[in-house]
Amino acid sequence: MEVDEHVRASLIKTHGNLYRGVELTRYPIPPFPLPDGRGRALLDVGCNWGRWTIAAARAGWRPTGIDLAKKSVVAARRVAGQLGVEAEYVVADARELPFEDGSFDTVFSYSVLQHLAKEDLPRVVSEVGRVLRPGGLVWIEMPNARGLLNLVRQARRGFSAGSGQDVRYWTLAELRELFGAIGPVSISADGFLTINPQAASACRTATEYPYSSLLNPGSQLAREDAGRTSCILQVGAGFQSGSGRGD
Repeated sequence: MEVDEHVRASLIKTHGNLYRGVELTRYPIPPFPLPDGRGRALLDVGCNWGRWTIAAARAGWRPTGIDLAKKSVVAARRVAGQLGVEAEYVVADARELPFEDGSFDTVFSYSVLQHLAKEDLPRVVSEVGRVLRPGGLVWIEMPNARGLLNLVRQARRGFSAGSGQDVRYWTLAELRELFGAIGPVSISADGFLTINPQAASACRTATEYPYSSLLNPGSQLAREDAGRTSCILQVGAGFQSGSGRGD
């Protein structure tokens, strides 16, 4: 199967530096990190060409992917059509989601919100909480400011706040406070040598990268609690965290 050119061009952006020089022979779609969706609605924020949206569909979710870039949404629709995957894609801004209140059982975002200015994140969190159904789940990946690799990266830019598409680094305390607006927060590791490790999606001829994501099973199961909203926030190069809205 011929891999879409947009996917090839976006590989480092979507998968990280560990994939530099990789020659794609298939679509690098990782296993979805949540249990079977059983047909429930999921929003993938910052979907790009749709790798996580497709992964969610294959895991039994009814996904909608959004991205601010029209070319990414167009590419996502092409790839989904090529793979025979049912998914909706919409050009949209996470700061102003074009969906009604309580539209989704789960909101998911991997390695995306870190590129937004910190002052924009409370608005995003508010929007995510608005479109989430009672008892729903939010699963977000963010970079840990105290991870060793991330400290090196911050030092290289003089520990500046960052601008444009630069990564903004968050301490665990900041993340707990931010996502605590949705509910109680739990944290666990995603990766220690990179922000974006996905062993299953590497396409080397002879070897694959020996990295994996770690999830907090208790956080995932929290979404099953009646009347409780969970938010799992995955933090790369260090931790994964999550939160749940109290009763």
